[in-house]
Amino acid sequence: MVRHRMPGGVGGQRREPLPTRLVPKVNVNSPSKTTRDLNAGTGGIYTDGNIEIAVNKSLMMGATNDSGNRFKLFTSGGLTYLDFYDALQFRSGASSSSTISTLSPTGALKLWDKLTSDTIESSLAYVSGFAGSGYRLINDNGEINLELDNLTVRNKLSAYEMEIREINAVNGGLMISAANGSPYLVSGTRFYFDEDGGSNPITFAVNDYVKAQQFTGSGIGSYVGKVTKVNHSSTLGSAYIDASLISGTPWDKMKLVQYGNSSDTARQNLIYITASDTNNPYIDFCAGVNTGSLSGKQKMRLGNLSGITDSAFGGALTGFGLYADNVYLNGKIVIASGSGYSNLSDKPTSLSSINSTESSKLSGIEAGATVGATSAQVTAISNAATTATWSGVSGAGKPADNADVTNYTDYRVSNSDSTNSVTTIPNPIGGKYNSAPVTGAIIITLPQSWTNTMMKFEVDVFNYSTSNSFTLKIGGYNYVSTPAWYNCFAQLIGSTTQNNRVRFGHNGTKCVIVIGETTTTWQYPNIAVKNFQAGYSNYAISQWETGWSVTVSSSLAGMTFTQDFADSLIDAKSIVGQGALATQDSVNWSSQITNKPTGVSLFNTPSGAGLYMDGTHLGYYSGSAWQSYIDNAGNCCFIGLTELGTASQNYAIGYCNTSIKGADIWENSLNGQSTLNINLKGYSGGQTQYRNTLIGDGKGSVIAEFFYNKLALYQDLVITYHDIIISGGDVSIGGKISTSGTITSANSMTATNFILSSDERLKENIVPINTKPINVNYKEFNLKSQPDQKRYGVIAQELQKTNPELVRTDESGMLSVAYIDLFVKEIASLKKEIKNLKEELNYFKNYNS
Repeated sequence: MVRHRMPGGVGGQRREPLPTRLVPKVNVNSPSKTTRDLNAGTGGIYTDGNIEIAVNKSLMMGATNDSGNRFKLFTSGGLTYLDFYDALQFRSGASSSSTISTLSPTGALKLWDKLTSDTIESSLAYVSGFAGSGYRLINDNGEINLELDNLTVRNKLSAYEMEIREINAVNGGLMISAANGSPYLVSGTRFYFDEDGGSNPITFAVNDYVKAQQFTGSGIGSYVGKVTKVNHSSTLGSAYIDASLISGTPWDKMKLVQYGNSSDTARQNLIYITASDTNNPYIDFCAGVNTGSLSGKQKMRLGNLSGITDSAFGGALTGFGLYADNVYLNGKIVIASGSGYSNLSDKPTSLSSINSTESSKLSGIEAGATVGATSAQVTAISNAATTATWSGVSGAGKPADNADVTNYTDYRVSNSDSTNSVTTIPNPIGGKYNSAPVTGAIIITLPQSWTNTMMKFEVDVFNYSTSNSFTLKIGGYNYVSTPAWYNCFAQLIGSTTQNNRVRFGHNGTKCVIVIGETTTTWQYPNIAVKNFQAGYSNYAISQWETGWSVTVSSSLAGMTFTQDFADSLIDAKSIVGQGALATQDSVNWSSQITNKPTGVSLFNTPSGAGLYMDGTHLGYYSGSAWQSYIDNAGNCCFIGLTELGTASQNYAIGYCNTSIKGADIWENSLNGQSTLNINLKGYSGGQTQYRNTLIGDGKGSVIAEFFYNKLALYQDLVITYHDIIISGGDVSIGGKISTSGTITSANSMTATNFILSSDERLKENIVPINTKPINVNYKEFNLKSQPDQKRYGVIAQELQKTNPELVRTDESGMLSVAYIDLFVKEIASLKKEIKNLKEELNYFKNYNS
């Protein structure tokens, strides 16, 4: 019998009184408060009022004994109870088909309103503790315990006693993981650590999940984050990690523990040991923690199993033991009580018991395996494993005799091999294709996207057409940072008849190799990818052995290419690579070489006039001698008109081109100096002769002419933007010279007049001359270049000290004096002084008179 307590007060009110109508009827309109029994015989009762039950009395319906179909409503100790002995159903109407829920004495109860019970436990999968999952509400010896992930209280939270259990690497719950540490300062999402000169380095890594949980002095501190950056430094204040916030708020000096990583599988494991969590003590082993949650990551618990609920084992587990994915034992399983084989729950159903002799024969069979062999077969398997065959064992799913068992660690039976950082896969799975005649490009889809892997492989293409089959050797490097193929190659062996263009690209998801064009026709193609080789990065067998695809398609939509080997380029390389020109010891050039230049006899002895090539000459033979040729000594001879630049421009006067004709241009060496000589046209005499050289304006007019002994300029104005330096000789200029630079001469310059520009439009900042007398020391001297000629003037260095504005400095540091400016200033000063003297003289004259 199950007794359910009915709550009083508001929580115990029903939605609406439900009258019970039975026939015959007994009307009770106003029952007396006097204790009495109400008996309606075998019919029923009906009341529009209340039914009052005296203390320690009950209202009972159904059979009169406790084993019948009945319920009883009674009071005891100030509480109201409802007892029922069979199933109780809640319905939305009178029909039996409208059942809401069924309640049996041991079943679940569902109510629209509140329910009070001594014990309520969740029926979900539940694992207790920090690394657990699920939830549970339970009455434990009068104390109500609730365990779940998070609790939010919108108003005041009051507690008589609060226990804060820290999750860190040293006390409370002990977590063993890849890293831990305590930041001395937290600033936003940045955590500063003291690496103590490198002796206490930060052990966190990018993509680590980190957690802290402890009492901070003012409340419960909880924080979960993900590391985005690690900066090491031996200088205090410079070492830090950045971490994005998942939940909670970080604080200074919190005990931070790593418990997973989103990318590095080696940092996704942890061990959690607790003697303080619910259902302690136990040890949890977690693996594959690649998110911020530990739910579903528990792989094993050793210790108290009371905190685990698993429907595979009938619900809640109890007692101490081991709960794990797998258990491997080399020794015995000893059962202290009930040790008979019949007490084992997972024994093979075909065996009722195992004696000591039989148990030794079955020592190599895994628990839960189906045993269908005879005693003789079991003996053969146990005692003669090297000679046993799978055919001697009954049962489904056994391997065939001599089966090729793939084992990546044993290259003797594996399809692939990975040693010395090089992976080889003779036959990539999925890398084959055959079809009826089909049109399109061959598309080889690789198993991976960009992986920074150096690779090469072969593609065998059988094309059902005479001599149209070939093998392509293909390879390259699929770079990640700037996604593209680099250092690729494509080498052809076999027929060049088909269009063998090779492109390296990507289809938006994976890398691809495309062979041929979308219009290429293949006759019953039989295609196989083989002899894959990879290294440098991401070359694990598991990445490349499977997942290949070979198709033929007339569309390359969505693909991008970064390397392209044209069909003609591959064919040309193929001819050279296969030594097609060296297949015979000797070749008849006249009959076996096609596409020879018309009129050319190759490696023949010159006879008549024509173009020839023999062991010493290549060129034109006149019939009696070589004329224009290149010989084996490196000499060149060209007779006739040789034009450099054949394009001609037709101007108003005539054509303009450049020609080298005969021996008119030649080089002569004299006294160690080389000169370029231009002869008169057709001259071959014994004396040196020169031709005038003209410089035209491109329209038929001559600008300048070079004679053998002079230069003639035919323009009125020659403009230069550099200095004109004349170191010797006379210069005669009939026109103007305009320059923005300086004209420098190492000797005298003679002219009928020197005129300085003085237009007001050329000047600015115009003010009267300061007529203050200037301190000038005039000197008499000789120029070193003219030692016999007496000169007069100033020393520029002395003048620079008193009047620097009158001194000029050239690029070599030589000083010169602006004498005209000096004289003008001197004249202005003297003029002022003369004026003053005249005024004084007039004053004395007037005074004396």
